[in-house]
Amino acid sequence: MSANAVIRTGVLSLLSLSLAGSRPSFGAQEQVTKDGKTFYVATNGNDAWSGTLPEPNAAGTDGPLQSLVAARDLVRKLGGPDAQTAPVTVLLRGGTYLLSKPVVFEPRDSGTKQSPRIYQAYGKETPVISAGREIHGWRRVGAASDLPANGLGAPPFQENLWMAEVPGASEGYWNFHQLFVNGQRRIRARAPNGKFFNVDGRVSTEGPSWFRFHPGDIDPAWIVGGSTEMVGLTNWAGFRLFVKQVNPTTNTAILAAKRQAWGSVDNPRYWLENFPQALDSPGEWYLDRINGVVYYHAMADEDMSKAEVIAPTIEQLVRLEGDAEGENELLRTRYISFEGLTFSYTDWDYSTRGWVHSYVQWSKPEDGRVDEQSVPDVSAAIEGVGSHAVSISKCTFTHLGGYAVDFHAGSKENVVSRNSMSDLGAGGVKIGDSRAPTFDWMATTDNVVSDNSIHDIGNVYLTGTGIWVGLASANTIAHNEVFNTYYIGVSVGWTWGYGPSWAHHNIIEFNNIHDIGRAMLSDMACIYAEGVQPGTMVRNNLCHEVTHNDHGYGAWGIYLDEGSGNIVVENNVTYNTEDGGFMQNYGRENIIRNNIFALGRNGAFQRNHNEPHITMTAERNIFYGKTGKLLVGGYEDGHFKLDHNLYFLESGEPKFADKSFADWKKTGQDVHSLIGSPQFADPEHGDFSMKPESPAFKIGFKPIDLTAVGPRKSE
Repeated sequence: MSANAVIRTGVLSLLSLSLAGSRPSFGAQEQVTKDGKTFYVATNGNDAWSGTLPEPNAAGTDGPLQSLVAARDLVRKLGGPDAQTAPVTVLLRGGTYLLSKPVVFEPRDSGTKQSPRIYQAYGKETPVISAGREIHGWRRVGAASDLPANGLGAPPFQENLWMAEVPGASEGYWNFHQLFVNGQRRIRARAPNGKFFNVDGRVSTEGPSWFRFHPGDIDPAWIVGGSTEMVGLTNWAGFRLFVKQVNPTTNTAILAAKRQAWGSVDNPRYWLENFPQALDSPGEWYLDRINGVVYYHAMADEDMSKAEVIAPTIEQLVRLEGDAEGENELLRTRYISFEGLTFSYTDWDYSTRGWVHSYVQWSKPEDGRVDEQSVPDVSAAIEGVGSHAVSISKCTFTHLGGYAVDFHAGSKENVVSRNSMSDLGAGGVKIGDSRAPTFDWMATTDNVVSDNSIHDIGNVYLTGTGIWVGLASANTIAHNEVFNTYYIGVSVGWTWGYGPSWAHHNIIEFNNIHDIGRAMLSDMACIYAEGVQPGTMVRNNLCHEVTHNDHGYGAWGIYLDEGSGNIVVENNVTYNTEDGGFMQNYGRENIIRNNIFALGRNGAFQRNHNEPHITMTAERNIFYGKTGKLLVGGYEDGHFKLDHNLYFLESGEPKFADKSFADWKKTGQDVHSLIGSPQFADPEHGDFSMKPESPAFKIGFKPIDLTAVGPRKSE
């Protein structure tokens, strides 16, 4: 068996075991109780009790524990991983468990394959692990005189303006950046409301950055106090920097630090955030840290005296802290399972996370924050470092300030499956790092992300990505649904150019990815790859509805960027993508076969650069469009191989690098290819089934079964 086959077989075996229920679930509770140990946690429990009862006894002398930390500590007392020969299960009753700091699991909290440590919901109850505190004592502002002066200016008096005191805010103990009313994310006060300003020209890249604004856009009074932020957008990244100075005579503004050295764009969009004068629209809020007061402009149907208002306190909920650098597997955090839990209400801040995540520190937290592509350094609600065989399944992640789950720094064979992730500040799942590991045992490998629903993300960091795989290998990303993003659905690889990469043998398959970009950013795709990645497969994925912003570019189905090499792209279906189904910027020896690239508004298939080597081989694909072009970009060098493809343009015979089909064949390309309608049943609505007489079968095209795409039903 080849090395590649060994890697692939190991990943599939792990996936099969995880989905087949190799770890005990609640359905196996009686067996767990009999052969292992079971403890209970409940909001009406007591950490001084034994934790062996699911509810308090009649005498009130024993019952469940009250906190997850106490349960972890009780499990610790059982001894190390080898002290138990059967599973140890902690069942959490319904209710909210409020954390003031992350719960940390260490190697001493580990289980074994035969005796995992399981933390799961009790029956069908919903335990919520939360960092959100309620804010009480709301009162309506009756007049402008009710607004305390703070030297920064007060919010404009308006109907339905409410205020509440925030304990610890004026002392600097609680400076939250998000607010949720009745379970709905609300808008931090900003200008303009729901739209953008445009820079007059460009934002400079020297330090500190500065820019020109259009007359009347910025009032100098808005930046008194230094807490006003400029949220600026480039095509594929963003920055959030404090505004230090405004000159209304020259219409210039100076920021606290310099932005990215790359990604310059003319007249970029931006908005200003976090100053009292911007609080002028229903659904907006502002925290006055000087007086320790939060203001909220209520919606018409909201009675704040009865509303549930929650603000987060910390950025992470659970940390799995194994040895990220050592070679000893026993020092990993191993065989811990979380099932059926809800993780919610984490905050965000301006700092970067992880000793191996960020290779460039663009700004200091006191200046704001400058983002990398996909913001891989943003914190996650659950972070695993040096973690092995940890399972996170059937959990809900919502109302978060960053990512949901992050496994990196030597994390191996972890499974993230059947979770729901929504209303996220950044993205869903991160696997690996943005810097290469120093030694093999520090690599992140053989992890599985499957059957998850990830949607409505990027609410703070717009470039948050549904699933991000950095410098990590042999991972499987399968059967997920990713939608409603402002940026990439699934990203794999983190090396620019043709140098060696730790990202290889990753499998991206059977994912349903749609409604990507949503006309906010540019240079994106449902599936994005970069760097040389031998053994990486992108197959059997469905992608549709990808759009970039009005003044940008680049909204593709599958996008091989910056030196992508040795990647196989097969059996994928893309349609309704703004710039085409497939794009290769520059790369080498990629194989694109048996795909359907349909209804790209600006083309179907794009190759950007002429290069001195074979860049790609494209065979048995269907390229289908209504008007315009099918092939876009540079094809002058001939360093590619196209053959056995089917082309069809409803408006007439397509051109091939400005050549007729006959002349194109004379160059040696598409010698066995055909032009003709594939006879799709209903392509506009995603039905790409074909009649038996379709010419697609004459080129050797094999039908693609889309019924298996997306999350599978739970067992």
